Amino acid sequence: MVGFLSIDCGSAAASNYTNPSTTIQWQPDAMIWPEIGNWSATASVSPPESMAEQTQYGTLRYFPTLNRDSKFCYTLPAIAGNYYLIRASFWSGNDTIANHQIRFHVIVDNYKGVEIVIALPQTYAWFEEMYIRAQTSFVSVCLSAAYDSSDAPFINSLELRPLNSTMHPVEMINNTNQALRTVLREDTGTLSNDPPIL
Repeated sequence: MVGFLSIDCGSAAASNYTNPSTTIQWQPDAMIWPEIGNWSATASVSPPESMAEQTQYGTLRYFPTLNRDSKFCYTLPAIAGNYYLIRASFWSGNDTIANHQIRFHVIVDNYKGVEIVIALPQTYAWFEEMYIRAQTSFVSVCLSAAYDSSDAPFINSLELRPLNSTMHPVEMINNTNQALRTVLREDTGTLSNDPPIL
């Protein structure tokens, strides 16, 4: 199905798998980044117990770079004119570095880049979600340094989901002619085993 992708970044070339708890089928990004030279690398990280079932947090792809002009892009197949949700996750593990944070940019198509600033040691995965309208037959998701001699951009997973044209984000994109970025997501519902509120 065009426009439905779940990419486990940094996983081995033969690591297609289905997560049993979500039934989502994941594929590796090894065909996109065959690890030529030092511009692409993989790393194994240990997810916290709360994310242990999410296999995609066990590896990451990172891109050593010395200048902010370098961009490393995933090109995802799409249908021009259709609407999509793009979700990327970032989990570095519990490592610490001298400045206690990692900074880099994520750029979706030609929309303004989002600066990722992850405090270390990291205690939860960072998510970026954007709702967009595809302009061509593909959508590009690029990582770049935030500044010269910056931290190496990295990514754990990348997802592309088609949106029904009647959904609220689609109406907002049409009204503003802009991409939408998720700023905050809160679950305000009750659990199924909670007593009803009278």
